Amino acid sequence: MVSKAYIGTSGWNYKSWREDFYGDTPQKQWLRFCAERFSSIEVNGTFYRLQEKSTYKKWRDETPERFVFAIKGHRYVTHNKKLLDVEEPVIRCRESASPLGERLAAVAAPCLLEKKYRAAGRVCDESAALEQHATRDRVSP
Repeated sequence: MVSKAYIGTSGWNYKSWREDFYGDTPQKQWLRFCAERFSSIEVNGTFYRLQEKSTYKKWRDETPERFVFAIKGHRYVTHNKKLLDVEEPVIRCRESASPLGERLAAVAAPCLLEKKYRAAGRVCDESAALEQHATRDRVSP
């Protein structure tokens, strides 16, 4: 198995970055700006809201083919359901992100710190049921 390391940022839509990082680049082009400088990006908005397929398609089309995405698992799965009985919401999130295709490199499951070890075990318990839908998901502490 060949391992790859990707360098990127955790998000791209931070107004505080405007002056020092983006300069005169219009906000609509900030994702493209990052994609020209990095090989990946983490999408934080997926933790808070299920994104439309059209949004993922737009992000895919705005970035080069070599560029990959890591999305955060939705907080309903990680914090409300605490990773228990989550097959249906995970399938819904994966279907939403399907326009990314092979450019979806990872799905991070941010767990509550005090529950991370128990939650990591739940990910393992649920993985058999989710395997057909989540081919490259990873857990982040």
